[in-house]
Parts: sequence; structure tokens; C-alpha cells
Amino acid sequence: MNFDFLLTFKNLIITSTSDFNFIKSNHNIKTTNFLNYFVCSEQSSFDKLFVSIIREQLLPFTSIPLILQPNSINIFQNKSSSCDNVHELSFKINKLYGFQFFSFEHPVKIRSITNNNNNNDDDDETVVVVDSCLDLIELLRENASYSDIDKFKEEINSLNYLSEYADFKSKQDNESYFDKFLFYDQLHVLVQYSYELKKQLPIRFIGLHKSVGRYSMIDMNDNPTDYFFRLFPSFVKESIQSYCTDNQLNIEDYLICPMYPFQDTNTLPSQFQEELDNLTLVIFPESIQLPSYPTAPVRNLIPLLPGNHSNNYTVPHIKFSIPIQLTNFVRLLPNDYIPICTSISKVLTKISSLEGSPFNERVIFLQELGGIYHSNEELRYQNFGTI
Repeated sequence: MNFDFLLTFKNLIITSTSDFNFIKSNHNIKTTNFLNYFVCSEQSSFDKLFVSIIREQLLPFTSIPLILQPNSINIFQNKSSSCDNVHELSFKINKLYGFQFFSFEHPVKIRSITNNNNNNDDDDETVVVVDSCLDLIELLRENASYSDIDKFKEEINSLNYLSEYADFKSKQDNESYFDKFLFYDQLHVLVQYSYELKKQLPIRFIGLHKSVGRYSMIDMNDNPTDYFFRLFPSFVKESIQSYCTDNQLNIEDYLICPMYPFQDTNTLPSQFQEELDNLTLVIFPESIQLPSYPTAPVRNLIPLLPGNHSNNYTVPHIKFSIPIQLTNFVRLLPNDYIPICTSISKVLTKISSLEGSPFNERVIFLQELGGIYHSNEELRYQNFGTI
């Protein structure tokens, strides 16, 4: 292992002045938070990558499978590319979860011992604290399957600057479809709603007229409106009923749907003005909202129940459509995807009941309880898709 690389590279922060200037000039009020949360996002990425390396045993450990011990320091040796070296990876595991997931405490340490068999000197020992994602990538050099570590690092260094990436994509595609200004706009959305910020996000609500609204529920006798009214009687039900009464809207004509905050403030007002005018779409006031926390998938939110909530309902994760292309596709939910999800959940529930114990005690399927979508097959109407 190249410990000189770790010692020198651990203090290198890859950043981009142009990226920061873009955020500062367009969203100056968020600049301080961005800098603070940037550190949180780096640590979160490190934690996920490290857990993956251990779970998938990506290093050539001398003893496999790894036996993880909670509430203790775990020490694992791995084979070195040099026969004279022994490397020990040590870290403290706090808790173990299913499928070998775990939480751990920093620091993660690597102890390298060089055996000086050719002279009378004591063995050389070096201890390095691993504290960045690039450190972890360097560890993979010990695995013969990862022969392109240097190339991988070179690509990271050349494309990690978002401004350079945008210019690269523009030139590569001759600006045929890649709009770097749109790229930055979507970056802003990603930063604003990223779960690394560890801040609450408001879930808004809309009314989708039943003449155009469709839904699929795992319980065929249920519907989205009743489900959310049961789950949030005071926060949602009473407020929406009062609004409909005050504005002479028949609440029975609508499916009450949760909506991602970006959609309510940006997409729906700009793309569906005709629907707002003819009242097939109603956007309820900002005062009618639920606090929630984002998850690693940017379009998934977890609603928070009020502290005095007395019913026995489990709070669901809600997956929304977002018109943002973060990877190779736009994060929308196709209409036919919604009923397929609930159908698969029914099949898995049936399998669990037929298998019985101990299968249904060891494997728990997370049901997709239901979904909402628009009857129009045009692409832009996929913005209403919700699971």
C-alpha cells in the first residue's frame, strides 16, 4: 500500500472556485449552510463507501467471511502486495443491522508492519488514519481486481469540478442536448434538498380531480385521501376540509395527494396553468404542509408524525416524481409503474404468508402501499406520480 499517498492526500480538499461562486452569486443566503453541510456530505459518503468495502469484502482479507462484532474494536488483517508487509484495519462498530450493515465510529486506522528479516532492526510500523473517500479508494489497490486505481483517481480529479464537467459535456455533445445552465439549476435543487443537509423539508399537498386522477392501493377498499386523512387527521384532514369549504370546493371530487416541495413551487404552477384554471388541479396553501426528512434517494421523503400522535399507523416513505436528470434518466414515475408496484407487493406478501416461519421472521418485505398518477399519458403528466 502506498502510505505516502495517504499521508499527503488526506489533507487535499477537491473543490471548485467557480462552483462556489455560482452558489454565492445566485443563492448567497445559503452560502454558509452550504459550506457547513459540505463537510457532512463528505463524511456521509465516506461512511457509505467504507461500509460497502467491508460488507462486500473488497480487500484481500486473510480471514473470510469477516465476523463483525458490535460494541467493540474490530481488527482485520489483509494481504499486502508486498510479502514483507502486514496491514491491519481497525475501527469500532457500534451496531449491527441486517445483511451485515453496521454503524461505526471514527477514526478508521490502518497499521502497516514491515518485516525486516534481512537485518537486526526492529520491524517498521506505520499507523495512518483513513478519513476521506480517496483514502478508501487507495486501499483498493491491494485488490488485484482493481488494477485501474490510478486511472480512476485521474478521472475523479479531472471531472470532480462541476464546472469542468459541464464544459466537458457541452464540448463532448456539441451542446446538442446538454444545457450546462440547466445542469447548474438542477445542481441547486439537489443541494437544496440533499439529505446530507440534515434539515427538514415541507411536504405540500394538492387536489387532483377524480376525472383525471388515478390510484392503486394494496388494500382495494382504501384510497389515498382516506389513507392520508387517517394518518394526519389534524395536520392534513382538518386544514384541507376547511380550505375546500372556504373556497367552495367539493372535497369529494378530489384525490388528496402529497407533493414534493419543488413541484408545488416550480413545476406545477409553470406547466399546468390550464389545469389550475379549470380546477382539475388544486394546489393547497403553503400553510398546509408536513415536516419530513429527505433520504439518500433525493425524491424520497419520510414524513414526521407530531409528538402527540396517538394512532398506530406506521409512517411511510413517500417517493415522488421530480423533473431532474441526475444520472442517465429523469426522475419521473411512469403511469404504468404505479399499479405494478402494488401488484408486486401483493405477490410478495402472499409468498411470505405461504412460506410461514421461520422465513417470514427473517425476511420482511417493505410493501408499497399505494400510488397516485394522472390519467394523461403525456410525459409531463408523470410529474404527478407518487408512491
